[in-house]
Amino acid sequence: MKKGFTLVELLAVLIVIAILSTFVIANIISQSNNFKDMSSSQLEEVIKGSAKAYINDRESLKNDIRSGIEKEICKKDLLDNNYISDNIKNLKNFNKNYNFCVKVRYSNNSYTYEITTQCNCPEN
Repeated sequence: MKKGFTLVELLAVLIVIAILSTFVIANIISQSNNFKDMSSSQLEEVIKGSAKAYINDRESLKNDIRSGIEKEICKKDLLDNNYISDNIKNLKNFNKNYNFCVKVRYSNNSYTYEITTQCNCPEN
């Protein structure tokens, strides 16, 4: 009697491994996309927080916004004053080569911050 596996048994094992690896790879890709989305939203929060700090450090700007004037805080303003660094990752629409701004409005005793690429800021 010969010891060992038959060709059919080896093929069955390979098929099972291929099926399992397909599920694992699909799960890894899904998790990678989730991390990118999460990183992008965290980057948005960092940029909004930087804009808040920028406004809080400038009383005249804060007064203008409170009087109803919508202001744009340009990426260049945040970079030049060290509120953000120039190593913004390539996440969604925040490629470091893109120009963006934070539009700030004041109504109902609260500020609203909107990050957009549709702004009147000079190119960096």
